[in-house]
Order: sequence, then C-alpha cells, then structure tokens
Amino acid sequence: MKWDKSSRLAFIMGNLRGHWDGVGAGCGDAKLAVGNLRGVSGFTPEVADEMYVHCGTRYKPSNRTFESYEEAITDFYTRYPEDRVIEIQDVVLLLAGDPELTAEDIHKRIKITHDSNR
Repeated sequence: MKWDKSSRLAFIMGNLRGHWDGVGAGCGDAKLAVGNLRGVSGFTPEVADEMYVHCGTRYKPSNRTFESYEEAITDFYTRYPEDRVIEIQDVVLLLAGDPELTAEDIHKRIKITHDSNR
C-alpha cells in the first residue's frame, strides 16, 4: 500500500509475466517428460508437439489492462484491510481469470477462516 502507482504497475506486470513464463516452462517440461513415463505408449514427437500447443490454453490471460489490475487490487486492499493476509499473487490470478471481477467480488470469493486450535 506504500508503493506509488508506477511501482504497483511494475509489480503486476512482473507477476503476470512470471506466471505465464512458468506456464510455458511447465508445458515444455511436460512435453519432454511424458514420453519417458512408464505406461505411456504411442507417444510420437507429433503428439508431443500437439500436447505442447494445447497445454495451458485453459488459462488464457485476461484482456484486462495492467491499470485495471492495479486499480482493482488497490481498491481491494484499501476497502478490505482485514483481507491483506491474502497474497497479492492470488488476487492477481483471480483478476486474470475474470476481466469483470471487482474488489467486492474478490472479497466475497475469498473467505478467511481462523483455526482456534493453532
């Protein structure tokens, strides 16, 4: 909350870039590893290429602007200080999945529970 807007935007851009780089790297690792798994047969290089192309497509980046992320996240943590225990990376991923999601929507979706036995 102490960062200026340009720092918040830089963090969001870096976070999203890191996430999508990780998805791509994971898909590449899966492509390389799956042919060596026991019980997997008929796994040709063409099948591996097709799998790689389709890997991660369920997790398409949002068409939300970086500024929209910054505004929604700042609004969320400002309006709901009790939710500041929720890591920003989790909030960013929620926003990436739904370009219409607002701070209020995030607050409603994430429920914080406290275990009194801890």
